[in-house]
Amino acid sequence: MSDRRYLFFDIECCDGSHICEFGYVLIDDSFTIQDRNCILINPDKKFNLTGRVGSKDIHLHFTEVEYFASSIFPCFYTEIKTLIEAKNQTVIGHSIASDAAFLRTACKRYKLPSINFDFYDTQEIYTEYVNKNRTSLEGAVKAFNIEIPAFLHKSDDDALMTMELLKAICGALNVGIEEILQSCPKAHGKTNNFVIQYGTHRPKKKNYCSPTTNKLGDFFKAQGIDISKIVDVEDA
Repeated sequence: MSDRRYLFFDIECCDGSHICEFGYVLIDDSFTIQDRNCILINPDKKFNLTGRVGSKDIHLHFTEVEYFASSIFPCFYTEIKTLIEAKNQTVIGHSIASDAAFLRTACKRYKLPSINFDFYDTQEIYTEYVNKNRTSLEGAVKAFNIEIPAFLHKSDDDALMTMELLKAICGALNVGIEEILQSCPKAHGKTNNFVIQYGTHRPKKKNYCSPTTNKLGDFFKAQGIDISKIVDVEDA
């Protein structure tokens, strides 16, 4: 077993842009949880998550009173930056470029240095090996019959679901975390000096399965799952 660790994190916002919650799960390479936390952040902005034209309503786990009772982002900046930028660590999230953008917005708003890190996106891994649609986290975990929390949009729960999704894909393909990450270069990206981009990756591992071979087909058939009926497509 290596000493490499994997950080899954998720962010909730009060209005689609400004952070009010940062949650994470930290694991080793055998998917054993080392740490987990949910940090409430005062967004210092009004909440606007329902009744928006063209957007789904979002109901967060905590109340507005609880968020506003917490401290603003600069009070947690060093903690979050140290956590994300830790050495010997891989950062993973679902549609993680959005979370990176939320961090960028917060850092720029409060005139703080950029939080810089490489990342892997489970949404891209899912589209590569399971379904070509850019599926939401909830839709992706449904495909694997992973238990969904009773209340969505709690950041550490969503980080845990992301971890469970990657674990399920690794299990179905009978590979480890590093092997699945290295096999899907389009899932690799980075954020540096407020620039977020995909495409900075290692070469795809030779002789690894490709989406055209559909090695997950037998897995889903055995589970009685028709993947074509998973239609919860990400719209953000």
